[in-house]
Amino acid sequence: MALATLFPMSVYLMLALSSFVLMYAEGAAFPSVMTLPLALIAYLYSERKSVIVLSGWMANLMGIMALGFAAQEFFSENIEGRLLSGAHLLVYLSWLVIFLTKTRQHYWWAIALSLLQVAVSSVLMNDAEYGLFLVFFMMMSVWTVSLFTLFLAYRDEIEDEEIELTDVEAGMSQRLSPHHVESSEGQILFGMPSRSIGGVEYDAHAKWIGVRFALRAIGMTVACLMIGVVFFMCVPRLWADLNPFENESLDGVQVKFDQKVRLGDMGDILESRQLALTVQIFEGESKVPVPMENFLSRHDWDEPYFRGTAMDYYADDYTWSASRKTTFPVTPAISGYRNSYRQHIELEAVGTPFLFVMHPVETVKIKSPKKERYFFDGVYSTLMRQSNRNLSNRIIYDAFSPKYPVTNQFLVEDILDHPRASDLNKLFLQFPEKSLPNVRALSMKVAGLTEKEIPVPAGRQQAQVAGRIVSHLRDSGTYKYSLKSEILDPDIDPVEDFLFNRKEGHCEYFASALALMLRSVGIPTRMVNGYKGGALNSNSGIWTVQQRHAHAWVEAYYNGVWNSLDATPAAERDEVVEAVGNERMSWMEIKQYLNSMWVRYFVSMNLNFQRQNVYRMTVDEFKAIGVSIWDSIRAGVRQIIEFLKHPEKWFSLRGGLIAFVLLSLLTGIVFLAKWTLAKIRRWLGTRQKSSRRRRQVEFYERFLRLCERQSLVKSSTQTPREFARRVADLWSPILSENGLGALPSSLVEKFYAIRYGEELLPSSEEEELLSTLQKLEKAFQQPQNGKPAPTTAG
Repeated sequence: MALATLFPMSVYLMLALSSFVLMYAEGAAFPSVMTLPLALIAYLYSERKSVIVLSGWMANLMGIMALGFAAQEFFSENIEGRLLSGAHLLVYLSWLVIFLTKTRQHYWWAIALSLLQVAVSSVLMNDAEYGLFLVFFMMMSVWTVSLFTLFLAYRDEIEDEEIELTDVEAGMSQRLSPHHVESSEGQILFGMPSRSIGGVEYDAHAKWIGVRFALRAIGMTVACLMIGVVFFMCVPRLWADLNPFENESLDGVQVKFDQKVRLGDMGDILESRQLALTVQIFEGESKVPVPMENFLSRHDWDEPYFRGTAMDYYADDYTWSASRKTTFPVTPAISGYRNSYRQHIELEAVGTPFLFVMHPVETVKIKSPKKERYFFDGVYSTLMRQSNRNLSNRIIYDAFSPKYPVTNQFLVEDILDHPRASDLNKLFLQFPEKSLPNVRALSMKVAGLTEKEIPVPAGRQQAQVAGRIVSHLRDSGTYKYSLKSEILDPDIDPVEDFLFNRKEGHCEYFASALALMLRSVGIPTRMVNGYKGGALNSNSGIWTVQQRHAHAWVEAYYNGVWNSLDATPAAERDEVVEAVGNERMSWMEIKQYLNSMWVRYFVSMNLNFQRQNVYRMTVDEFKAIGVSIWDSIRAGVRQIIEFLKHPEKWFSLRGGLIAFVLLSLLTGIVFLAKWTLAKIRRWLGTRQKSSRRRRQVEFYERFLRLCERQSLVKSSTQTPREFARRVADLWSPILSENGLGALPSSLVEKFYAIRYGEELLPSSEEEELLSTLQKLEKAFQQPQNGKPAPTTAG
């Protein structure tokens, strides 16, 4: 396949690939889907046969029409539609470019238009597929630009100046025989041997485009990717928190944490290994880490509970919801952060406005996005983002918890007035007795209560009743933990079905049953959703929580505070969670995981992330390496000094080994120094030689300028030897009169020797050549009858 055929084909394929990426990102086929068939038509009937070619005025007219179509889209009300109008304009312009008669500028336009389409696609999609598309596009672009370099070198250097197949005297016909050329147009084949011409090095013993060229293109792609990743990670991303769109969620994210949840919906999320959040515990605002175990021991927990949503109302359609909202901005004033634990939390884009924290908390500081604020709901003790907008963004925040023991699990409530008894009865004692006819009787039986003892009086008795019901659900062995959620009797409430029929289910059923059983005997409760557990990443020291760690539990109000109660069998749940973590990941889970990593480390990476994970880690690594090297040097020097202090140790096996090592090291240092000096001298000599060679070839340029002043211009189809013969024929009288008849051919042969033979002229020959040119210039300046008339190259 010819280079002149392969390069345009690569340009068209590059355009088609960029349009496909744009189509995938946009989620709509038109107009991007038309690029591939139009590129095929343009290649066959415009590039190869010149049957369908747009003239300049026609291309301009169609360009104005494309601008009109794009303007019509731009003035839509949708901000995404305005962005797509520019993207579609790029597609329309690429259609016009491929049907024009190509110059090098048109090829550059096509490459630039394809690059812009891929750039626009990055704004329209957050999926990890874009990263894969980007890698393929970079491979294609590096390949195409590499071919473009050869194509331009061939067009500028070989076709216009250098190749002379008919010059038998130069011996070039032996190196470039006719079978190496495809046609009279001069197209170069894969098998054409190459040589050093112009700014491109052609290996005389290798093919122009072969395995080595392809491997180097791949190597260049890998190098570009590595350099791109380094620049991406190091350049401060000050703009990362800005998002013009209001996406509610990301693909693959199951939105379950809301103020309205249907019973059983959590089952899907419990089987997902998608990353939910990461946590690190520090001493106050310092960077001193605190093990998770130390934090948990202060609160007498076996595992961390990351509290998110809370709900009070259980409806007939088996949904839990928050019936009342009293959210307001809050920044509690505290004495300081020295006596606090700082929970540094990075919450992934899980599609929820809630901030997950381990209570108790005193205050929260949102680190990123910087302009984000948080609200506190005084009824449910929940922390929420400012609004439901931009839930597709990760959020990073610090939650400060007191070190001292507290009785109230929600210390932030200390600045609020607790709801009065009437409010508690209204909000947290709602119980649908008609749909749950048997729950109250079961609660009374388990707690050992009679009708006269209901509602249970406030105080210690409520705590005892709550403990008995929790123990019945969690420890009696009657109920089993399972991710199965099929209903045995669809005609009754799922909670009744769980308690009396199937007696197995996940945490949502245990928590719902506990909350409603406690309410049935007069104890206020609220349903809580969040995460429980996680795993310590041994490499980073970060506590990692996945979606499979999602959990539901209950908070009961007695003794003047809200108390966390968990009726789910802990051991059985841990086994299921561990089993889910050990299962093979399905393709959908792999896709969700890759999407999560792509959003975390590329799309949502901001300046704070770079400071914590790039800049600080890089500085720390260099410091550690420097300290290690310095310690090694100091230790080695101390050992040598200690050895030299004891001469009796010199004449021993150890002494001999030390002497051998020292002498070898000294020899290596001397050799390295001499090798470095030789390289520097050779480099300086090469630079001087190259500079001198460029200076010497200037005599040929001076000769061409002299010819141009005499209206004799070298044609682009002439080789230097052909032009020299023409000069000798036209200027024969004046050359003979001044004894310069051999000047043109001699000058050109010396030019060939320097340009392609890598030779250098002695200073004496260089001065003699310049003197001869000066003599010829003076001959043309003197008026004489023998001066030839001005000529033009034919």
